[in-house]
Amino acid sequence: MRMEMKKEGRLPPRTYQELPLNISSTHTVMDAFKPPEGDGKVSFLSKAKLTEGVSYMMRGPKHLKHIRKLKKYEDFVESEFATEAQKIVVEAQQLLKDVYKNQDRLHELVTERAFPEMVFGLENKTMFWQMVETVEPPKVVQIRTDEMVTADNIFAQVTVRMHTKQILAIYDRFGRLMYGDPNLPKSVVEYVVMEKWISDTYGRWRVHSKIIPDWMSPRDSLIKTYKVPNFDPIAPEETEKKADKTVKDKDDDAGGDDDHKRKESPQVALA
Repeated sequence: MRMEMKKEGRLPPRTYQELPLNISSTHTVMDAFKPPEGDGKVSFLSKAKLTEGVSYMMRGPKHLKHIRKLKKYEDFVESEFATEAQKIVVEAQQLLKDVYKNQDRLHELVTERAFPEMVFGLENKTMFWQMVETVEPPKVVQIRTDEMVTADNIFAQVTVRMHTKQILAIYDRFGRLMYGDPNLPKSVVEYVVMEKWISDTYGRWRVHSKIIPDWMSPRDSLIKTYKVPNFDPIAPEETEKKADKTVKDKDDDAGGDDDHKRKESPQVALA
């Protein structure tokens, strides 16, 4: 077949087994940050808050090591970066209202690892999301850098803590509410991982992942809409036959029980 196609001047079909490889982002979270239990709910004078402050001081040297490496490639200021990261996250969330229309812009704000996780399950659904206010200013809680393959190929990941009030509502294709409440804002504490290919001249900060602690309570399940199946109606004659058969079976069972009791009862001899 290939020889005949070559004679006719057509290119024979070729099967390629190679898979596409993307090197513009990593597929893991470097040394994932562990949020303290009860964050956003406990008091500043509680034991958990004091323990958090001590642990933050203990990881100071490691934090400084990575921030020095990051500052070799760009002017990095933690307070300014945290505000910019929150703007990126808010824009990415708002673009999820229409994924197909905003797909190109989403890829500019979200890494290849986070994109399928963010858009999963939004087919045939309508999502309403709104940022109400910022409860606490965003802050950087962890910075990590790592080399990939070669020493001059470096990626940086910055974990940002965000405490905001949000409104989230998800509707199914029939317009029925599946999750959330369009009128009730909720206080949300998020730990978002931002990533950048810092050794690349055109690298940019993008949303890479979100850290979900083990101690967090599970989310509410989606309220799904089901279709009522259409059953064939039962003919009246069949209904009457089934009812008569049921009554007859009950009578037979009752009669059988009486006969069984008579057999088992002791017989009294009469003189």
